[in-house]
Amino acid sequence: MHIYDQTTLFISLIDRILDGSQIPYGVKGGGYYFAENGTFSWADLSIAIAKRLKSKGFVQDITLATPTDDDLEFIAKNATLWYPKDFIDVAVAGR
Repeated sequence: MHIYDQTTLFISLIDRILDGSQIPYGVKGGGYYFAENGTFSWADLSIAIAKRLKSKGFVQDITLATPTDDDLEFIAKNATLWYPKDFIDVAVAGR
C-alpha cells in the first residue's frame, strides 16, 4: 500500500472521529478498514474469503476466474485504483 493511500485512510477516519461522526465497523456495522504496508496478495485474500463462504454454504465453487479484457476495462474505468487497464492485473494481484 502506498503511503499516500495509507495516510488518506487514517486521516479520513480521524476526521470522522473528531467531528463526532458514526464510523461503521465490524460485520453488523458494515465496515472493515484494511491497510497493509508489506507484501499482500488479493488472490490469497479472495481465496480465504471464498473458502469461508463455502464453509458457510453461501457458495459451491471457490475457483477464482481470470479477469477478461472487458473485466479489466470495467475495473479501470469504475474502480478507484487510478490505473490504466494494462496495470490492473498487476495492481490487484500484488505482483
